Amino acid sequence: WPEPDAKQRAAVETAAQAVLDARQPHLDRGASLADLYDPRVMPAELLKAHRALDHAVDRAYRSTPFSGDRERVEFLFARYEKLVAPLAPAAQPAKGKRPSKRLKIELPDLSDPAAAVRYAQAEANAAHIYFVNEDAR
Repeated sequence: WPEPDAKQRAAVETAAQAVLDARQPHLDRGASLADLYDPRVMPAELLKAHRALDHAVDRAYRSTPFSGDRERVEFLFARYEKLVAPLAPAAQPAKGKRPSKRLKIELPDLSDPAAAVRYAQAEANAAHIYFVNEDAR
């Protein structure tokens, strides 16, 4: 997670609340989350709220926008690798075996609209949980 300043934190909190607010009327009318996040019928105001949340979260990580989901995921995995590198013990390869150069991580196909929506939802939920937990401290 980035260490957002007060302005960035407020922007993410406001955007996360806008997602919840955009979703609620539909849930009150009996729509399920699966209904709301079906890319063929996702309400325009919910999609707009998620895009605003994505933008606010992106700005908490860096000032320049990401060119797309792939760049965002690569950036986040690079940060994660730097974070966990000091924690991982230096593995010694077995005799006669060459060590693998890099851990291969399979990323979802974000060109698939349904996968992109699931990614956006997970990001929104993570941001919401993060800030709710921060407030509890």
